[in-house]
Amino acid sequence: MLPKILYRGDNDWKNERSLRVSLKGGYVQTNILQGGDGREIYVEPLQSLVTKHVHPGWSKTHFLSFSSDKNIALSYAMRCTNEEAEQKFEGHFENLNDTDDWNFALLECSTDKIKLNLLEPGVYEGLFQANLLEFRQKPYRIILINVVDFLKSTGDNQQYSHAIGNAKRDQEWLILPAFEKQLNFNKVENSGILDLNCFSIIKTYITEDKLNMVSVED
Repeated sequence: MLPKILYRGDNDWKNERSLRVSLKGGYVQTNILQGGDGREIYVEPLQSLVTKHVHPGWSKTHFLSFSSDKNIALSYAMRCTNEEAEQKFEGHFENLNDTDDWNFALLECSTDKIKLNLLEPGVYEGLFQANLLEFRQKPYRIILINVVDFLKSTGDNQQYSHAIGNAKRDQEWLILPAFEKQLNFNKVENSGILDLNCFSIIKTYITEDKLNMVSVED
């Protein structure tokens, strides 16, 4: 079943994707923009790339991870265990000030805002109207992947057992931003940027000590 909401907890703790800037601009970057190979998505089997993202992990990934479970998304946002997430979240407050010194972001993708077409088991093509001007000339395209269903459908569960186990634990879905752009030397590749116009909630959270500092400065 396709969840109505997919959650992403993100803190960009290495500051690799300029998350604090991009959220204000209405988009999120994938790690591929940090020196990844944009052609891989065209020449490598999708199951190989999905597996590499989920297990052992892919520093230059084309995908963004989401979960159908909000608590799991929060655990990744706060870098804690799933069991610790609820209590740790109680120590955070929604960041209602115009400050970039927040701890993490929680994003909620509404699948009912996306026109979805099933391509194969666990894999959907999604189209929606982008918010960013550079993507408005045609419907913005994503590929939405239910990792467990997709990898199980390959029939080689032994080869993908670690990835399937991780994805089942995290109730993991992937989004591949698949809006193609013409780059230098007439190359055409995916943009590596996810427009957030299909998201219903984008919130950032801050700890009490940082909140108090902002209040004092105000």
